[in-house]
Amino acid sequence: MERLAKEDEHFAELVKGHQCLEEQLSRLSSQPYLKSEEEAEMRRLKREELKLRDQIEEILRIRKNVVLPP
Repeated sequence: MERLAKEDEHFAELVKGHQCLEEQLSRLSSQPYLKSEEEAEMRRLKREELKLRDQIEEILRIRKNVVLPP
């Protein structure tokens, strides 16, 4: 995955965005109590994180199935 991130700028941006969202979710999850606005933000972040994960997995799936000509 690291090699692909170095070769594909779009893929690298997706991975970086996913990591950023995971960090934000981790910070929110560590709080003992969330206000309703924070809960809404957490749901939004989770949806966005899943969307990025799906895009990353799709790229990996496509790359895995690509056979390069000799």
